[in-house]
Amino acid sequence: MNPSMTGKKRKTTAPPEKAVRILLIEDNPSDVENVRRILPDAFSLSVCGRLDEGMSFLRSNPVDLILLDLSLPDGHGLDVLLRLNARSYSIPILVLTSTDDRLVASIAIKQGAQDYILKETLNADLFVRAIQYALDRKHVELELETQRQNFHSIVEQSDEGIVVVDAYGMVRYFNQAAEEFLGVPGETLLGRSLGPRILSAGTSEIDIRLKNGENGLGEYRVLPTSWRGEAASLILIRDITEQKAAEKMRDDFIQTVSHELRTPLTAIRESVSQLLDGIPGTVNPDQKKNLSLCLRNTDHLKRIVDNLLDLSKYESGRAELRIARFDMAELAVSILDSFRPRAQRNGIILEFDLPETPVFVRADRQKITQVWMNLIDNALKFTRKGFVRIEIREEKEMIICSVSDSGRGIAADSLARIFEKFEQFGKMSPHEEKGTGLGLTISKNIIELHGGAIRAESEPERGSRFLFTLPQNESISQGD
Repeated sequence: MNPSMTGKKRKTTAPPEKAVRILLIEDNPSDVENVRRILPDAFSLSVCGRLDEGMSFLRSNPVDLILLDLSLPDGHGLDVLLRLNARSYSIPILVLTSTDDRLVASIAIKQGAQDYILKETLNADLFVRAIQYALDRKHVELELETQRQNFHSIVEQSDEGIVVVDAYGMVRYFNQAAEEFLGVPGETLLGRSLGPRILSAGTSEIDIRLKNGENGLGEYRVLPTSWRGEAASLILIRDITEQKAAEKMRDDFIQTVSHELRTPLTAIRESVSQLLDGIPGTVNPDQKKNLSLCLRNTDHLKRIVDNLLDLSKYESGRAELRIARFDMAELAVSILDSFRPRAQRNGIILEFDLPETPVFVRADRQKITQVWMNLIDNALKFTRKGFVRIEIREEKEMIICSVSDSGRGIAADSLARIFEKFEQFGKMSPHEEKGTGLGLTISKNIIELHGGAIRAESEPERGSRFLFTLPQNESISQGD
């Protein structure tokens, strides 16, 4: 057994404070001397001949890297590495081994060593590269571990429940919020199946347990992810109890106010209509002009009230569809014809491109009519001259309907928000009145309620095109 040796090489190429401090744990004097001989001056070397001496040295001396022989008087093989790594995890370890121990050394890397060097092939260039590699790799490992710990801390402190389930539907990870929401003790949640309903991809609602012990409502999303290299699902759960309560309060308010407004609006409109018709007596041209303005604004206010009520139903999930079979092409043409007087007054050409045979669909005719009306009305509002065109075609398993125009178009930043509530973009034609900002939002809700989709295409000064699609399972062929 060799006594421990501690010493430092003379430094010539780097200041002492920047020297890499290396601890060599090696009991063979010739191997120690070989390391001393080839180690550049920029490194500071300390030597211990036993594992326990090396661990004692680490308790009172800062070290940047450990050179470790796996065959020591008080330890042998991987046990040496495991004992040392448990004591000094943050310090990179470079294993020195003989050719006979190469297999053990490669396993050592999997157990925490940064690399290994064969003593028989040791030279200065190889040594420096291996040391630098070990230092860099350990630095990256520590950075990743710090990030992992920070991420874990963030996840655990998140108000959103986070659950990871494997491909078999078994819970593999959960944070504290998820444990509270699901109302299941952590020791029984791990390895438990959440059931097929929750695991189906998408967004839905779920009953949750609140911190005060009361029941609440949560929204969960299921996203694909991976867990330890295997396919898994990430479930995110958030508390929407207060949000839903606020939405209900808003919907109740809108319904109450809207219903209260409808009755007087109906009475006002009827009275104004009678005055315009001259039933109470003859009105002069100025009076007729003012009464017509009053009638238009009354109708505009009624449309706002109707739209608010409709939107409230869609957002609260109370809207219902009355499905019936009808010809989409016939409906579109009849709606387009109803706009012809208005288009002719404004010098706009109405066009259509429809299949020669009927396009029968099963949908809510009244609501689809509302979509066509909204889209054509918008096209006329924002078109000063040129055309408004409707198209219908069947493609694969979809029915595609569109309304296009030669109007002013929509800027890209506005196009991204075109279906949001109360959003209004572009300058209308001077002869058109301002809309409610709800038509496109309602149209989107109607189409999505049918299982379809709606989108807009536009460029400034090059017109716009609005398309909505209905899936084939909502349509039937003429022969059905």
